[in-house]
Amino acid sequence: MTENKLPKFEAPEANVFDEITTEMQVSEAIGYIDWTSYQKQKNQEMYEEAVKPFVERIEHADAWLKEQNDKLETSVSNLTVNLKVYLMRDNQKRVESGKKARKTVKTPFGNFSLKKQQPQFVKEEKLLMEYAKTAGKVNEKTTVSVDWAAIKKESQLVDGKLIDPNGEVVPGVKVVEQDDKATVTLNKGVESNEN
Repeated sequence: MTENKLPKFEAPEANVFDEITTEMQVSEAIGYIDWTSYQKQKNQEMYEEAVKPFVERIEHADAWLKEQNDKLETSVSNLTVNLKVYLMRDNQKRVESGKKARKTVKTPFGNFSLKKQQPQFVKEEKLLMEYAKTAGKVNEKTTVSVDWAAIKKESQLVDGKLIDPNGEVVPGVKVVEQDDKATVTLNKGVESNEN
């Protein structure tokens, strides 16, 4: 155990000023304020020196933990990709032989499944705002913003484009289809989601 290098605080002698009545007391008070500023800086330096070895050890331990967990996450990610490829190939063989494709592979350790994901919408706010204003789909609270929920609800996804009820392409929206989401569910109840 490291010895405490921090000095114990001792209150100054009774030179606390209840009432300042003379120029000399003004000078002493300002001198005391100056001294406290200096003392606070010295206290900070001593504190930093005292905790420095612990901080270095904690930083070293944090770096080690991150490195180890990053390696494990990379392994899980690679395995998840391989599981996804396996299930896709297996399903292709099943369909070719007249069987139904499966979404889940069950094992004694847990399950692996592919789940369909909703497409991702990449929005260009300026173009979309112009459209929203003309279509009356603007939320006006303290700031003006696009009522994306209303636009999305009334529009349909056709051939990779978002089409409004009038049959027009909604400007400022790019539809990005996403791969099925791969999910590993362990029998412990822990779920690992990877793309």
